[in-house]
Amino acid sequence: SSFRAFVHFSSGGLKAGAPPLPFEYTQVDTVNGRWCALMKQVIALLEAAINDPDVHGVIFQSETNVPIKTPKEIHRELFGYKTSIFDGTCDLNGYCKTQFWSFLKRSEIELILDDWKHGGGKELVKSWEYPNATVLDKPKLVKGCSDELYPIYSIYKQSRSRNIKPNVEFKIKPICWAAWMKKKLAPGEHIGPLECCSHPATFSRMTFETYRMLRESKS
Repeated sequence: SSFRAFVHFSSGGLKAGAPPLPFEYTQVDTVNGRWCALMKQVIALLEAAINDPDVHGVIFQSETNVPIKTPKEIHRELFGYKTSIFDGTCDLNGYCKTQFWSFLKRSEIELILDDWKHGGGKELVKSWEYPNATVLDKPKLVKGCSDELYPIYSIYKQSRSRNIKPNVEFKIKPICWAAWMKKKLAPGEHIGPLECCSHPATFSRMTFETYRMLRESKS
């Protein structure tokens, strides 16, 4: 198989009456968390994935994302890819905003897990901000959720401690998931929980025009 799936359920499993997931997966132990502070869940998934020696890298996918590329397409594009990729942008002053959804190579996963194992993440005084952006040198992270900021933060911190160049890049376009909606949807396409085009969003009965727009939003 070209991929393995590891799933974290906030409620401990699928709810009664929910349709089964359409792929085989490994369920990780449920850990407590909340929106914008999901690092414990991220760590649990990374630890499970890296236990498989054949795992080359990890892509995060949330329940409200719309995957546009097939696993085979993603595998073809990313297997053997030389850097980790963060969905985000940086300005000329080195200030960066990254999203939760990223592609992490095994080498960067090991840096994150090593930092976490040795007490990393305690620098996050609040889930929404870093106390001192200059700690990173470059990139300097703007305000954001801990699960968005900690991975890139720990990679840069651990790379610097090892005197190696951070093996990452930033891309404006996501790899495989749907960008936040920028168009008015047809009736019934968007079913909440927030008004389109807010985040998170759930979609239903998607039209071909919307699907085409989503395909074009990918890298």
